[in-house]
Amino acid sequence: MVLGLVIFAYAGYIIFSESDPVELIDELEDAATEMVEKSNKNIQLEAAAKGKTERIMEKFEREEKDIMSKFEKQEKEMIEKFNKKKKGN
Repeated sequence: MVLGLVIFAYAGYIIFSESDPVELIDELEDAATEMVEKSNKNIQLEAAAKGKTERIMEKFEREEKDIMSKFEKQEKEMIEKFNKKKKGN
């Protein structure tokens, strides 16, 4: 849509301008190319950010799982110690 507006604006400029139409078309092509390059760069940055976020989340989930395993192990040990003391008395 934006590209359409740019093309429309340049077409109007060409019609009412005394400038060389070929030069104006070249400017339009350059502007369109620049917009595409910026768009591609933004897509690449978004993909990189998404990948980094996914790696961070995976690491967080692994660490969370490890911590929960340690808590469960400690809980079992404490219950066993309590039961041994209870049987001993």
